[in-house]
Amino acid sequence: MTEAQRHPKFTFHIEDLESPRHAIPASVLVNILQRAQHAFELIGAQIEGHEIKARARIPAAISERFQLVCEVPEPRSYALPVTVGETNDLFGLEQAHRAFDTFQAVTRAISGGDRSGILSLLPSVSIRRRILESIRNMAPNAEARWKLELLDESDKAFAALDSNSIRFLDETLVPAEQREAVQE
Repeated sequence: MTEAQRHPKFTFHIEDLESPRHAIPASVLVNILQRAQHAFELIGAQIEGHEIKARARIPAAISERFQLVCEVPEPRSYALPVTVGETNDLFGLEQAHRAFDTFQAVTRAISGGDRSGILSLLPSVSIRRRILESIRNMAPNAEARWKLELLDESDKAFAALDSNSIRFLDETLVPAEQREAVQE
């Protein structure tokens, strides 16, 4: 089976900066997974052409098609492999790859501070805002004792979310006029 015939996989590599125990608090893991799941659902809505309004909910069918499936954590670190989409759903295979490609490109753009890249990847203002908020809430804050890297199937990092990412996302989410008005 070729890579294109399998659902995309990636890994959340979470490293505790203070302890070599290779363990993290459950609250950290749950938050990362919930926020990532929400980001994938929103990307799925964009792929399928759904417009998300302020209070609209993600349709259950989209949530199911773009679900993240967790695998057994890897030894020697806290690395949690996940698969995008249902592993037995061949119909959604192309969409799962599109969603992962978008997620990977968006998180890479965040890591690189590429605002124009984000705008071109996420043209819908309402979906873009929600995806960026979800990814922002996955990142560790400045006081956190852990860091988060996202690794592709070959274990190469494609993005790191950290306090710099939070700062960049805050600036991206809050228009310059509002930031300037608050500073005055």
